[in-house]
Amino acid sequence: MSSDSSYQEQYQELSLVDLTVTWLHYWKSAVTAAVLVFALVLVGMSFLQERYESKVYVELASMQVKDERFMFATAEQVANRLKAKHGINANKARPLPRLEKVNFNAKGEGAVIELVALGETAEEAQKYAQLLASALHDTHQPLVEGAIRSREQEIAALEQYIERVESSSSQSSQIDLSGAYKNVSEAKREIASIEATRAIKEASLPDAPSAPKKLLIAVAGFVLACGIALVLPFLLDFLRQVRTRLQQA
Repeated sequence: MSSDSSYQEQYQELSLVDLTVTWLHYWKSAVTAAVLVFALVLVGMSFLQERYESKVYVELASMQVKDERFMFATAEQVANRLKAKHGINANKARPLPRLEKVNFNAKGEGAVIELVALGETAEEAQKYAQLLASALHDTHQPLVEGAIRSREQEIAALEQYIERVESSSSQSSQIDLSGAYKNVSEAKREIASIEATRAIKEASLPDAPSAPKKLLIAVAGFVLACGIALVLPFLLDFLRQVRTRLQQA
C-alpha cells in the first residue's frame, strides 16, 4: 500500500492552476527563448536566395505526311535530351539561371512541351526561358531544312522527268504521268505543312518569387516559437525536480 501511495503522490494529476503557476515561474526564460528562435528564423530567412519561375510553351517541329503528322523529334525525346544536357536529374547544385523542369504529355503524343526556367529576378527567368525556346528552335532547324531540301530535290527530279517525257513525242502518248504529277503535288503539300519548332507565346514574366515561401517559413517559425514558449517552462521545472532529487539522494 505504501508503494502504491508513493506512486500516486509522484504522478498526481496537476490542476490548471498548478500548470499556470509553473509556467509563470519560468515565463521570462520561455519568452526569451521564443523570441530568440523566431529572430533566428527571420535572420536565416533573409539569407535565402529568392527564385523566380518563368514558363514557356514550345511547339515542336512537324509536318504532314499523307494522313499522319510526323514529328521530327517527339516530346519525350526532347525532354530526355534537355534533362540530360542541363543535369536536371543529377544530384548536384546548379547555378541560376537554369532549366528547372520539362513537362510534356505523359503519353508522348503531344507536340507541345513546357519549359520551366528559374532565375534570381523575374526578368532573368523570363529571358532564360525565351533563350531556351530559341535554342530548341535552332537545334531542330537543320532537321526542318533537311526535310525541305529533300522534298525540293524530289520535286525537281519529278519535274525534269515530266518535262523530258512531255518533250518526247514518241513517249508522251505512251507514259501515264498522273502518278508523277500526284507525287509532285504531295511533296509540295508536305513542304507547305512543315512547322518549325517555336514558342507558342512569349515566356511568362513572374510577378512573385516561387521560392522560398517566406510567409510559410515565417508562420512555421512563429508556431515553433510559441511551442517552445509553452513547453520550455515545464521542461525546466522537470529538470529542477530531477536535480533536487539527485542532490537529496
